[in-house]
Order: sequence, then C-alpha cells, then structure tokens
Amino acid sequence: ARFEAARVFPSLLALLQRPICLGGHVTDALTGTAVAATITYLDVNVENGQTNGSDERWGRYHAFMPSGTYVLEFAADGYFPQYRAVEVVSGIPQVMDVTMIPSAGDINGDNRVDLADFAAFAMCWHESGNGACSGSDLTKDGNVDLSDLRTLADAWLLSFDSASVIKAAL
Repeated sequence: ARFEAARVFPSLLALLQRPICLGGHVTDALTGTAVAATITYLDVNVENGQTNGSDERWGRYHAFMPSGTYVLEFAADGYFPQYRAVEVVSGIPQVMDVTMIPSAGDINGDNRVDLADFAAFAMCWHESGNGACSGSDLTKDGNVDLSDLRTLADAWLLSFDSASVIKAAL
C-alpha cells in the first residue's frame, strides 16, 4: 500500500496544485440570485458525455481547459442562453461572471419582451392559465393576474438575439 501511495501521491499533488483556468458565478440579471446553469463548450467534441454547470446555491462554476479560444454557452430553464468567448492561457486563472436574462415575459417566443407579448398577455387578463392562456400565466399559479403582470414588467424590453451574441463572442 505504501508503494502504491508513493507512486500515486505525486500525480495527485500535481492535480490539486493545478490552477483553475476559468471560474466565476452565474446570476440572475434582475435579482442577482444564483442560477444553476448548464455550460456547453461549443465546437468541442465531448466523447464521454461529460457536463459542466454552475451550482444552484452560489452559482459558482469551474472549468479546467487546455490553452485555446472557446465559446461557452450558459443555459438554464427560464432564461435566454448567454454566450461568452474566452481565451484560456495555461496557468493563468480567469474570472468570468455571467448574468442570465430571464425569459419569463417572452410570451410569443420571439426572444424579446415587448408590446406583442403585452398584447397576448392582455387578451388573457383574469383568465385561468390553461389552454391558449398558459403562456400568459408567467408565475404558473393557474391564473393570469397581477403577479404575472409584475413578472412581465420586470422583463419589459429585455431581448436576446442569439445570432449577434454568438458573432460578438467570436
């Protein structure tokens, strides 16, 4: 056992001393609370199904990557995906915090919260959040009411254009 420990210990020590090349927090853009997001490395072939993500308590994530330039996608239920480009240099740790924009007010699915969403919302005012009005029940409490209007107002004029974000990240 001592022989095996003597053989394995140097590698284990080297791994523990290796700096985290990228880390940060993922938070809600409106509230600042932690968001549990899935992190995908675009254009990186993951052979064994490994995944990475931020934890739900603090929104903290860590990524160990070889040197190179990467585009990362941060995705979470109820939020527009966020894309970030990062250049990783071996041995140089970086902090990259990401704020997620809630998609709760995007009733018509066009990646923005605007007058079209308000019109769809107004058509369902004081209706049950079932059937055609299920998209307007933003709080998922079964009714389209003031709490849903508050959610819509919080997200008012937020938008997400995935094509321009990805181009900007590159």
